Amino acid sequence: MVKRAEIKILGVSLLIGLVVGVLDYFFGSVLLKIGDLRTDYFKSLIGWLPIVGLVIVFAYQRFGKEASKGMALLFDVHQNEKQTIPIVLIPLIMVSTWLTHLFGGSAGREGVAVQIGGTIGNKAYQWLSDEELKPDMQQLFLMMGMAAGFGGLFQTPLAATVFAFEVFRTENIKLKKIIYVLIASLTSDFVTSSLGLEKFNVLIGDGPVWWRSLSSLNVMKWLLMMVCLYVIGKLFAVFLKRFKGLLNRSLPNPYLKMTILSIVLAISIYFIGQGRYSGLGTNLIQDAFYQSVTSYDWLLKMVFTVLTLAIGFQGGEVTPLFSIGASFSFAFASFVGLPILPAVALGYIGVFSSASHTFVTAIFLAYEVFGWQMVPLALIQAVVFYLIKQEISIYPMKASKTQL
Repeated sequence: MVKRAEIKILGVSLLIGLVVGVLDYFFGSVLLKIGDLRTDYFKSLIGWLPIVGLVIVFAYQRFGKEASKGMALLFDVHQNEKQTIPIVLIPLIMVSTWLTHLFGGSAGREGVAVQIGGTIGNKAYQWLSDEELKPDMQQLFLMMGMAAGFGGLFQTPLAATVFAFEVFRTENIKLKKIIYVLIASLTSDFVTSSLGLEKFNVLIGDGPVWWRSLSSLNVMKWLLMMVCLYVIGKLFAVFLKRFKGLLNRSLPNPYLKMTILSIVLAISIYFIGQGRYSGLGTNLIQDAFYQSVTSYDWLLKMVFTVLTLAIGFQGGEVTPLFSIGASFSFAFASFVGLPILPAVALGYIGVFSSASHTFVTAIFLAYEVFGWQMVPLALIQAVVFYLIKQEISIYPMKASKTQL
């Protein structure tokens, strides 16, 4: 028999998905318009990047010091090291990410959506007064919100659900808890889809099936590319962490750090590519699938994204990781003679999977973005990554203290 508390959690998961879906749509649709505006007026906007950076630093120093921890704050709440995610995080991270993108920074968006969702989930837990739902539900509500944020923005609810559990390295998961998280993610996806938010997907099965051309030589090529994608993802995570640490030690004053390095960033982005490496990197993804990219696009995108995030601009890492992987895989496949579309698709999920240390998530992502024909290749890649298994990630590597 269904308990009253379970019905209440189900209702809250629907509500979380609805609220987060609306916020995802608002944030994502504005961000897309901002990207178009930056492309049209890049030369006029890029010079303001250092000033905007100082505004962002001031806003976080004045209104949201705790919120500046970003994803690390969500991990602290999940580990019961913190109890509250400040609601001010939502407007702060949305506006600062819009500003970062508008004025030419290189950053993503998923970190924003996941943090927005996590904040809503945390508040939903705190606002409930019924003791039937406490004290073991804080982690579940947080994960419902995070999955709703990821699933609504990328419209990949299955991958988002797995991500919410895998990123926290959750063990001994109960089926009903998966269902609650999945419902929140599906609801958010339904909301953003219904409101008209764009979804990126490429059906790899439209052309010749990639496995029909397999040979022992091609198998070795695929395996070599997977190892390269794994190394690139880990390098991104290591560079981002160490560069942040180096800057915090050498330039502890956040205003001075932002002033000096944002000028360097603005000049570099202007003269290297004329804005090609600004924003999400969706231009590189489109080029990798439908036109061509250079052999160094992936490296420059990685450098500019690490620099943008390390000095204090806001955004996420995932979409740039998609673009880094897609760009590298196009160049690799063109050089060694692998089929372009499946190679680019594998790179799209591969660098993200490595950098985030979420191997199973990437399999579901392959299915939801590229179709079932990419699943076998994604599964092999997940096994290869798992066997290498260096525990390095863009997210804190904390095993869950609670059982769900």
